[in-house]
Amino acid sequence: MSIDLTTEFIKQNLWVSAPVWSLAAAAALVLLVGAFRPRSTHSLLPALGLIGVIVSGCVTVHASQIATAPLGMQSIDSFTVVFDLIILIATAIGIIISSPYVNRESLARGEYYALMMFSSSGAMLMGASDNFIMMFLGLELLSIPLYVLSGFRRLEGISQEAALKYFLLGSFASAFFVYGTALVFAATGTTSIAAALAANSGAMLTMGVGMVLVALGFKVALVPFHMWTPDVYEGAPTSVTAFMSVVAKAAGFGGLARIVAPGLSPNWHLLLWLLAAGTMIWGNLIAIPQQNIKRLLAYSSISHAGYILMGLLTLSRDSVAGVDGMSAVLFYLLVYTLMNFGAFAVVIVFAGSGDKAEDIDDYRGIARRSPLLAALMSVFLLSLAGIPPFAGFFGKLFLFSAAVQAGYPGLAVIAVLTSVMGVFYYLRVTVVMFMEEEPASGVADKPSVSASPTYGFVLGALAALVIVVGILAAPVLNWTAGGAESLTAGRPAASASVRYCALCRLQRFISRPFAFDCTELRNLRYR
Repeated sequence: MSIDLTTEFIKQNLWVSAPVWSLAAAAALVLLVGAFRPRSTHSLLPALGLIGVIVSGCVTVHASQIATAPLGMQSIDSFTVVFDLIILIATAIGIIISSPYVNRESLARGEYYALMMFSSSGAMLMGASDNFIMMFLGLELLSIPLYVLSGFRRLEGISQEAALKYFLLGSFASAFFVYGTALVFAATGTTSIAAALAANSGAMLTMGVGMVLVALGFKVALVPFHMWTPDVYEGAPTSVTAFMSVVAKAAGFGGLARIVAPGLSPNWHLLLWLLAAGTMIWGNLIAIPQQNIKRLLAYSSISHAGYILMGLLTLSRDSVAGVDGMSAVLFYLLVYTLMNFGAFAVVIVFAGSGDKAEDIDDYRGIARRSPLLAALMSVFLLSLAGIPPFAGFFGKLFLFSAAVQAGYPGLAVIAVLTSVMGVFYYLRVTVVMFMEEEPASGVADKPSVSASPTYGFVLGALAALVIVVGILAAPVLNWTAGGAESLTAGRPAASASVRYCALCRLQRFISRPFAFDCTELRNLRYR
């Protein structure tokens, strides 16, 4: 009997958490190798990190086929698989673009890649959590490595300032989460997310959930919890900023999805509506006058958090729009990973050694010296702006459509108008690169804009994916729909066929050879 119990324990407990501990184990291995073989930091450690990410991806898919019973602390449903794979893709891209950067900036130390992988394992834990305590563990595992990475340039004051600000405000957010969890337990007698939200126990539960939402709002940089974002993004090493802008945001929304999916009280709908609207308006509005490219992308990141929150808000509706909205959120997280990493990778190349050229004025006329890099940067910026046929356009289209279906047309109108505002500051960078002359003085002092083979490969692959995922969006959206249906208790996405048919017509207009047969798409289901 004891053998059977042990076997069942391993099967249902260890395999449920296998995606997290496999990546954490790989991170520990990278840390040990870096400690005992310091000279391996330039080549071996990034390779070990990538192998660890690939192994964790395989474990994630395999574990989902073994551990299917919910245990009350974590889930490994289809949503977990899709979410974890998005995090792992972001981690792999982060490792690849970090390797040349940390070598160039003399930051190559073994703990860099290990911290990045530990942070990703915390993000995966947040997306799989069914319990507030488990989500808090994921939040801390995500955040603490990011505090260290933000101050990785130990000798520079701006990096020290970024790390200190992030640590102090992150600590306040963690305190909100802990106290909110305590209030939830006091009100309901449980820390299970679904059970606590179903209790509907009055003011104390409301206060507890509100504090938890404040903590997660800080992590995804929702207005008014966004004040740390521009300073931390500017001060942190650019490769860390790129990683943080994607993984931390995805982790926060993964946690929010686990809380919103069981069903929040209608009183929360208006608050989430206001948070989404305010984030979209303020992020885009303040991005317009920015002169530093990293601060501009920081406020851009804030505005995109508002778009994603709009998709999550559809989960509060007991309708198929919630499934479509969550599917659009997962799709957008994947697309945002590709285009944001691409934009920051170009910033790394343009800035040169020491990150000296980060002002938008430094980009004036740079297309004449490096037309290919300028063109790649334009692809990523146009995708962030939501210009067709790039993937960012389809991501926003699906989010806006889901918001209208869920009964939030006003929020969708705000999203469209703020997207138009975003076009202005994204195109401003493109205009500066292609249509303005370089200043006559100081041209000889400008850093080289030649990309290393690694960056050339990564930028080309990311730009190609931004275009391909945009034109061939339907299969990817169908994949994310499987995860959305799992999160929403298997509610079918009845509007999917209409969505796919509309997408087919749009794709035929953009590129007829790549059009899909809607009948075949409707028969594809995520396994």
